[in-house]
Amino acid sequence: CSCSPLIYKWKLDFTQSCPPPGLSLGIGDGKGITSVECDVTMGNPEDPVDLDPKNVTYYQIIELDEKLAPVKVNSETDLGLLDGERMSFVSVTASETELVTGGIQ
Repeated sequence: CSCSPLIYKWKLDFTQSCPPPGLSLGIGDGKGITSVECDVTMGNPEDPVDLDPKNVTYYQIIELDEKLAPVKVNSETDLGLLDGERMSFVSVTASETELVTGGIQ
């Protein structure tokens, strides 16, 4: 039995910093979040004038088993997700109820 969500849902908020303020209080051993990493890719690194985010063009979510080995990889490309839009990820445990997951990254 796993007490992990069957579906993860996010709402994009481009006004937040990465990682969000206050999140560091919940990061570390025994606190539910082991680490946080932000990866921002510049559309045109030669001209970094406007650093405000405009859209999400790609994301990858990897679900891990108890030994932290990948059990599901979901990659979405050629996107144009804007501020305020929503995205979701259906856990492998939605169809494989006996599986216990170790987290997502």
